[in-house]
Amino acid sequence: MTLTEAAFWTRRLSVVGSGALVLIIILIVIILNISKKDPLPNYLQPNFTCTLTKDEMQAQKLQIPSLQLASGSNQVYEIDTPTGKLEKLPLIANVYKFNNPGALLNAQEEARKVSEKLSLEPEAIERRGTIEYHWNEDIYGRTLTVDANTLNFHFQTNFRNANALPETKKLPTENEAKTIATGFLRANGWLLEDYSKEEPLVTPINIEANGSYTMATSRAQADLLRVDYFRSRPFLSVRGDIEKADEIKKALEEEYLDYNNTVDSIVTDSGRVDVYNFNAEVLNLDTQKSNLSVYVGSEDSRKKINSEIASIYEIDYTPWIIADEPCGTYPLVSATELTTIIEKGNGSLVYLNEKNGDTVVSYQPRQVSQFSVKQVRLAYLDTLLEQRFLQPIYVVSGEATFSNGTTGTFYYYIPAIDYNNIQDPVVQETQTTP
Repeated sequence: MTLTEAAFWTRRLSVVGSGALVLIIILIVIILNISKKDPLPNYLQPNFTCTLTKDEMQAQKLQIPSLQLASGSNQVYEIDTPTGKLEKLPLIANVYKFNNPGALLNAQEEARKVSEKLSLEPEAIERRGTIEYHWNEDIYGRTLTVDANTLNFHFQTNFRNANALPETKKLPTENEAKTIATGFLRANGWLLEDYSKEEPLVTPINIEANGSYTMATSRAQADLLRVDYFRSRPFLSVRGDIEKADEIKKALEEEYLDYNNTVDSIVTDSGRVDVYNFNAEVLNLDTQKSNLSVYVGSEDSRKKINSEIASIYEIDYTPWIIADEPCGTYPLVSATELTTIIEKGNGSLVYLNEKNGDTVVSYQPRQVSQFSVKQVRLAYLDTLLEQRFLQPIYVVSGEATFSNGTTGTFYYYIPAIDYNNIQDPVVQETQTTP
């Protein structure tokens, strides 16, 4: 190689080397920018702050009872969503503490007040051990049972009593039934604020000869109207004063189109701040009924009772008190893992019925050949039994094919928290806009 050729190749390699170096630098800058953009803000990551240790929270794992299928059922599950897979599931969710007051020293006195509000004789109290207080009125067949620890109660009417109902049936309209039930609960301080934010659901009820309930085909055929009160809780909240709040809010709205979102405001040291909430329903084990139900019927002027309760025949009252603010956020089961759980049939069956079937009558086991999953939604589980935390669940719903070829509707509950990846509490810093 001549000196001229050597000089040429030296310059050529120098240019190539410089170009490669520039290209490497550009790639590094791109990668760094991507790494800065991809991670979620701290407040969108779980903080595990409801308990002092991860073991304490893992001990609170939801145990959900399941309805039994008839023998011979084939538990075959098919994901039959529009895309054939589970999509747009939340990554994390709020967990809330229950703020139930616990046993009161004056529980018996408070229970007497409950009986008086229901037009029962306070002095007719019967104490059943340390568990509950009971009242029984023979004339009209009305009874009351009050839990001694929680003061939750069940007021009901024995319809096998000949005097239980007036001779003439004049049922109120659905709107009138809502007004009667809501007014009575509110007047007695029994309607918690979160229940008053949702529209009550009215179900027409028939009273059978043995006193049990079935679903009426219409109000005109009904003996009672059951008014159920429901509530919801934000599974995710975005403060308006954090960095890029509007961008995050818009992205989440597109991601969670199926969830109701609301705007609240809070007062901070810097002034009033909007909070954008993405809400999930609070459900119990009976998907068709709530923990707060009032049965309204014909007004009975014969009874020497308060006029406010003359149209009320039963009240199921178990409204556990949920804290206003979440105690922490926790990771949720991934779509892949949830799909595996569903396909293995490891959820808890909580509802199975014919399409447009009776949602009031007691469950009867059915023989099922296949479950087709149509939808998965996040919700919260609020049972009739006292819990320490309000935790999220996945509600899996769809179409059940019975062994005789007919179809129905099913609901499965699956605990949503990824208990295997719970950590000890994480202290996070939230960056706010100046």
